[in-house]
Amino acid sequence: MLYGGMNNFKEWLLKNLGIGIGVIVLLGGILFFLRVDLVSRVRAIESARQMLVSQKAAIESRGLLKSDLEKSGPYYNLINNVLPIKDELVNVPGDLDAIARAHRVSFGINLGAETAPTIASPGHIQFKMTATGSYQDVIRFLDSVKASRYLVKYLDIHVTQKGNVFEESVNGQIFYQVK
Repeated sequence: MLYGGMNNFKEWLLKNLGIGIGVIVLLGGILFFLRVDLVSRVRAIESARQMLVSQKAAIESRGLLKSDLEKSGPYYNLINNVLPIKDELVNVPGDLDAIARAHRVSFGINLGAETAPTIASPGHIQFKMTATGSYQDVIRFLDSVKASRYLVKYLDIHVTQKGNVFEESVNGQIFYQVK
């Protein structure tokens, strides 16, 4: 016998098989832990990629918003010039009285309830106004009020006639902004 007997061969075989199985188990364990580590790294990379995609979308959205803001600049200034500041509304009765005198119309106004501005709409104050004069003068007065520096919305207009004199009662709103 070459290896000193059957017992030595069995020992050598068991020893080599044990080492081989040990190496396989060790390599299997290493591969298992590498796989777990690889899976966690892949998830981290996917998460980072998703974050980059969302950041890219946010940057693109910001660019579009900035572009829209630049485009809206003239409109923003127009709105600011059209809508008076709330504090300027104290001049409404005097300004409308001057317009009424220019059109030879008797005039009265009562300001009513106020609605505060929101993000979606400006504030406004309700009013009730009366104008008395000839039909043409009263119509020109109402047109001049609409064309004045105040943004006015007529909600309803009631007209009564007494001979050549017309009296119009108007319910409406005057819009304003807060600065």
